[in-house]
Amino acid sequence: MKKKGSERRVHTKEFKAEAVALAEKREKPISQVAKDLGINENVLRRWMKQKQGRWCCLWSYQCL
Repeated sequence: MKKKGSERRVHTKEFKAEAVALAEKREKPISQVAKDLGINENVLRRWMKQKQGRWCCLWSYQCL
């Protein structure tokens, strides 16, 4: 039996890009941006690192 909410969510490239853009504005703490978007802060920080080129292919679905 699966736990409620145990399925992995898939976010579009556009959602990720907008989330990263909001975090990079630095108008709010990253933790608050993530909370407002309903995602974990660590997920948002990972997307930010991926955008900076430290990790592979955020904007394609091959590595996700």
